[in-house]
Amino acid sequence: MVLKDDIDLDFPRSLAERTVRRYARAMSDVDVETAAGLFVPDAVRVDPIGGNVCQGRKEIFAAFRQALSSAPARVSFVPGPPHGRGNRFAFEFRHTVAGVGPEKSLYGIDVFTFDRDGLIEKVEAYWGDDDWSEK
Repeated sequence: MVLKDDIDLDFPRSLAERTVRRYARAMSDVDVETAAGLFVPDAVRVDPIGGNVCQGRKEIFAAFRQALSSAPARVSFVPGPPHGRGNRFAFEFRHTVAGVGPEKSLYGIDVFTFDRDGLIEKVEAYWGDDDWSEK
């Protein structure tokens, strides 16, 4: 069943979880090609809200490559459990960078919309400067 605002209520939650686990692993491994490959060709990525908007897989790949090219010795991206229904889910996350200076963690929320194959159509990141912590 698809509602008029394009929420696919028959979308399996397990597919969203699997895609986000693959995305998190790729980001943690600084595997830009795999991470960008999880997006549909005309995907939209907003990070952070009110900031950088990437239109299409090529722009998303370029943004990932730029952000992760100067990655410190260790990067981790750990999603929490999904919250949502249909093909739209929000995941709380912790993104940690370490190896250069003190360890820093960013806590935020990513809201994903998936296509029927489990690829990411849109992701909106919700975080701000106050969401960073330092050990």
